Amino acid sequence: MSGTFRGVLLLILLLLGGGTIAKSSSAQQSPDSANAGPGNGASASDDAPRFFVTFGPGGNYVLWPNRWGPITITLTCGAKPFSGSIVIDFTQDGKPGGLVQRPVSCTPGRTTTIPVMVNPGRGCRHVGVTLQDQMGRRVNRKIFDSMASGPDQYALGPLTDTSSVAVMGVGEPTGAARSVTQAISPTRGYSAFGTTQVVTPGDDGSQLVTAWTGYDSLLILSVDAEVFSKVDPRAVAAIREWVSGGGRLVLFVNQPGSAWREWFGTRNDSTDVSEGLFSVDEASGGPVPAELAGEMHKPLRSVITDQERALHNFTPDGSGTAAPNAPAPDPAGPPASANDPDPPAPSNDEEPLEDPAPIYATGETVGPTDVSHPLVMPPEDESEFPAESEKAGPAQVLLPAVSDDLSRRLIRLTDDGIRAGWKARWALDTSESGSGGTTKEGLLAEGPYGFGWVVVVGVDPNLATAIQSPQAICAIWTSIAVNALADWNNQFTAVKAKGPTPIVPDPSLAGPETESAMAKVSVMERLAKVPTLGDGVFYALAAALFGLALLLGPIDAMLLRRLRARQWSWATSLMWIVLASVAAMFIPTMLRSGSTKLNRVSVIDMIASTSADGKRVTAPLAWRTSYTGVYASSTGERAFTSDSPGVWWRSVSAQTYSAYYNANEKKSGRVTASVQMLPDFSSLDPSDQWAGMSMSSDRSDGNRLTPTMFKVWTFRTFTDQARERPIIDAMLTPVEGSTSREWSLRLTGVPEAAKIRNLSVKLASVWHEAKLETQVVDIVPGSASSRTTRNATLVPKTAAGPLDELWAPVTPTYVNPLYPIWNQGYGSKDPAKVPGYLLSLPGPDRRGMVIDRFFANARAGGDGRSREWAVVYLELTNMPCDVKFGDDTEYSHEVVMRILVHVGAAGSDILIPAGNAETNTPGGEADRNGTDTLPAGHDDPGGNP
Repeated sequence: MSGTFRGVLLLILLLLGGGTIAKSSSAQQSPDSANAGPGNGASASDDAPRFFVTFGPGGNYVLWPNRWGPITITLTCGAKPFSGSIVIDFTQDGKPGGLVQRPVSCTPGRTTTIPVMVNPGRGCRHVGVTLQDQMGRRVNRKIFDSMASGPDQYALGPLTDTSSVAVMGVGEPTGAARSVTQAISPTRGYSAFGTTQVVTPGDDGSQLVTAWTGYDSLLILSVDAEVFSKVDPRAVAAIREWVSGGGRLVLFVNQPGSAWREWFGTRNDSTDVSEGLFSVDEASGGPVPAELAGEMHKPLRSVITDQERALHNFTPDGSGTAAPNAPAPDPAGPPASANDPDPPAPSNDEEPLEDPAPIYATGETVGPTDVSHPLVMPPEDESEFPAESEKAGPAQVLLPAVSDDLSRRLIRLTDDGIRAGWKARWALDTSESGSGGTTKEGLLAEGPYGFGWVVVVGVDPNLATAIQSPQAICAIWTSIAVNALADWNNQFTAVKAKGPTPIVPDPSLAGPETESAMAKVSVMERLAKVPTLGDGVFYALAAALFGLALLLGPIDAMLLRRLRARQWSWATSLMWIVLASVAAMFIPTMLRSGSTKLNRVSVIDMIASTSADGKRVTAPLAWRTSYTGVYASSTGERAFTSDSPGVWWRSVSAQTYSAYYNANEKKSGRVTASVQMLPDFSSLDPSDQWAGMSMSSDRSDGNRLTPTMFKVWTFRTFTDQARERPIIDAMLTPVEGSTSREWSLRLTGVPEAAKIRNLSVKLASVWHEAKLETQVVDIVPGSASSRTTRNATLVPKTAAGPLDELWAPVTPTYVNPLYPIWNQGYGSKDPAKVPGYLLSLPGPDRRGMVIDRFFANARAGGDGRSREWAVVYLELTNMPCDVKFGDDTEYSHEVVMRILVHVGAAGSDILIPAGNAETNTPGGEADRNGTDTLPAGHDDPGGNP
């Protein structure tokens, strides 16, 4: 064997060996094998700390897809102090994607609770929890997987689920778990998908998390106001922040005391925010008011009963695949332990319950009955409810004698509270009414707090009847939640059947996630703008192939013949192929090298602080939800930098995950690592009205991405949420001397380079088209970019259809549960050109209820909506990017904004032009009477906005 041949063979072996070593080195860095200690997840010694894991709020296994929620680590320290970190890795959108690290420490003999917020998207079936010391060495590890096997592996059901929702109750008046479960089902009398989980993290609230993301997966939070003294002030601030961003809070103030004031925060002048909205009288005894008694008498359907589940094959997860006689577990029962490797299997030996004959009350006081055997009262006029109507069936719930000495606290609204959109219900017989017949006092008051909704209740639902009745409690809770969950109920309208049906809609194909999945398609269409290859790459590849043919053919033959070495043609051919391959690899990269492209789309909801008369009416508030797409022109580690405090980043898949089609697929994905910090006590800021949490850039809390590896020619997407300081302000003023009541719009703080693509205003349900007139450049000392003031005149639109279509969120006209969403989507519309579609993204969708239903569509007073506010819809392009990524990066930033603007009493004089289309509004269809229009065959209980 010649020396040349041996040299070539040695080179090949070295290349193969180097690749094997590199592969082995990279494998050591995987989360499952890095810094492996003795055993798979076993403690290094008996003195090492151990931990216990629970999932979801209160450990109930439920996280709403694409929303944040806690995984709680209960850490028990060993004999020595410990300092290190918790690392949680999980699948995201059906593939590897997320890794969150949070520093932890503990002292000997103490137990520490560490909540870690995760947002696994959809299809999370694997979670790994690793405890590391300060040197990064593994101390303990547990794996939770849907296909668990082996030591330290535990079974995990789907962590994210659209068929189950969670409510959290803290304190006594929240009611029995079953009652809350029944009440939170859609309040139009229909059953929701699956079951509703009830979370009770301690009656004193001591386990409430201290970040707003810990409540993002909750449908509603119910709190006894008097537990305030036992709650971490950071948790109170986090709840306020969550509510201001679209959360729903039920606050019970029935007990003596004034702790209820603390839940609303303070203004800059140190006065309580609640003072400008309402006041609460001292507790006094008295009978149940007639309005509340009437709520308890309304026809009510409970959640899916055991009989219905057996008849229609319902299962606890809503999949509809159980045996016909399989009994359903109690939805209020305790969840299975997350760390139990072999949870007991449910028994199917029980006989199905017989359909009980209705028992009619005779007017005498009767004792409570089981929920599955409710007493019903016959309707006064049975012909009023034919058998095929929606009101047929259990027409009346059991109502024992109402209490004649109910402890109650009357809630009185202020004039400012009424103008802000607050409304009182459950009025006493002697209650005072405001202008337009608006009730100014009652045992229940509710209204917006920022972009969220607060319900203040002055009675205990458990004590409304002389004998505690689950049915009465359920009816009261239904009335409590009817407005707070108005948008939630509307999500199910399209898939509700007129009567019982054996077809159970698959939440992976239809239901509440349909709108957000369609909105995700819209935002991805805007982000996926990457440079094209161009003609140069084609010519370079063609030249390389042509050159290879020349080298292998005539050039190789002539050279070898001249050198009389034609026996080495195999070696020269290999050499030419290697050279051509190297050229084909690097030439396109050089031709395509250039700037990295970062595209960003933001949806900002904002409350302007200045009224039409120039007075400050509220503290400014702005919430932002952004999506970022990065096209990398070169390989390397990069990091996002932002001055915004409290930003919660995560990666997001550009593909839509379907539990039906993708559940068993093995997908590859690049892990995105992040470091998480929760607010410390230095973050508290009493001067901040909306949360009591500092807006300073010194805050380091949130979920921030660590430097991430980007491969050349790859496109990756991320999303982040934060509460921010508003950068743009808006003011609406009536034009003086105008006989047609024209309005003028002034936008201040708009960047000079920004371009307005779409601008519309909605006042009292009337669309106005804004026509830009002037632009004034503002000199901002110390600012790198100039700001401008844009002035526009509003013109009422007699035909509002085009603007409705432009700004309406994704609202499919019909959702067929048997077909996936891509078969019933946008029609002929380009999703990248309809800004309203972005309003259905997670975050803006919750904030939209207050904006669209209670302000944009307000009409005459008395319906709980304020006509003193208008909504400015704004789409901007060429905005400066609020995220930095590197010196060689080209930025593109599009912003869609909704701005609530106070117009004052002049809003009551807004004229509705003849022929103005007031239907198909972003908040839902509405008729001229100010009530939402339901599809045929659907009844609307009273009190719905």
